[in-house]
Amino acid sequence: MDTLIPPAGKVLVVSDSQSDAVLVRDILEDDCEAIILSIVLTAAWADIERQEPDIVLLVFRDVHKTREFCQQRFRQNGAPPLLNHRTIVLCPKEQVNEAYDLWLRGLVDDYVVFWPITDDVPRLRMAARRAGAELQALRNKPTAVLVVAQARRIAELRALLANGPETDSRAADRSSEAAGHPRKSLSATRPPDVPEELVAEAIPEAASDAAATPVPPAGASGLRPNILIVDDDRWHRELARHTVEEAGYEAREVSSGEAALSILRSMQFDLVLLDIKMPGIDGLQVLNRLKAERFPGALRVIMTTSNSGRNMVISSLKLGATDFITKPFNRALLLEKVARALQAAPMKFQPTAPA
Repeated sequence: MDTLIPPAGKVLVVSDSQSDAVLVRDILEDDCEAIILSIVLTAAWADIERQEPDIVLLVFRDVHKTREFCQQRFRQNGAPPLLNHRTIVLCPKEQVNEAYDLWLRGLVDDYVVFWPITDDVPRLRMAARRAGAELQALRNKPTAVLVVAQARRIAELRALLANGPETDSRAADRSSEAAGHPRKSLSATRPPDVPEELVAEAIPEAASDAAATPVPPAGASGLRPNILIVDDDRWHRELARHTVEEAGYEAREVSSGEAALSILRSMQFDLVLLDIKMPGIDGLQVLNRLKAERFPGALRVIMTTSNSGRNMVISSLKLGATDFITKPFNRALLLEKVARALQAAPMKFQPTAPA
């Protein structure tokens, strides 16, 4: 039977269960040209680099294991080339939100609900063929949409290109212009093998989605800016640290307001990413202390919160915060806000008047 969507190319199945990997292989045998199984997780990234698959299927029954596997690329020097494959994660029904979060953060390209019963086998087959077709279209003759998508993907996962980190949202772009940051043409974020004339012809209006933030300026010490990340959520804390470190900043992380105040009294930082809701001393209390005490360095503060309500924002800004960002945050927007905050005036020391 002739089909409009051809079979995918080479598929690599990564799993901690041989039986699950074999099941996926059997389901997709008519939907791809070759299937390779990788069930030794310590060697999986090496398998991806060596086999150069078109599609990587992450088959873990716990999405938290999938997330841990994805994070390994950020802990390694020289992650696999981002445009060489598409990544699809299989997840149980009760962890759909976690799988969506992986997609939202740019760690995977798609997800398929696969457990507790595999009653939506066509959805997996469709996802594999569609991913293969998208990748092949990009390789053969990339369209404007794919050019933009891939430029965004580079900005999300690598956060730093030759001329500095790229942003990918219109909100970040507008704020960058307001701060006087120059735009780059989209050709500056062009993926490998994408003709420059295609970008110029296809998307004059889409270039507004790919503005660039400046290269990190020198911090107060004259070296790279030093950022302290304060969050009781380990996942958000590590994600923020990896993001800013890949963009060329120095970073440290602590998990509580108490630890933040302690390290801020002994070390000099240029910027604090401060979570609002934490047990013990919360972010607003830390911010109040930073305003009332004299700490080393020229501090700026970006508040991080899952609550973007107007009152919370106003409270933070009144206490001297430079900016705020909601979680889960977009990497490119975070880097945009960090760059702008470092160019802003530091917090003013305002000691509490004696009673």
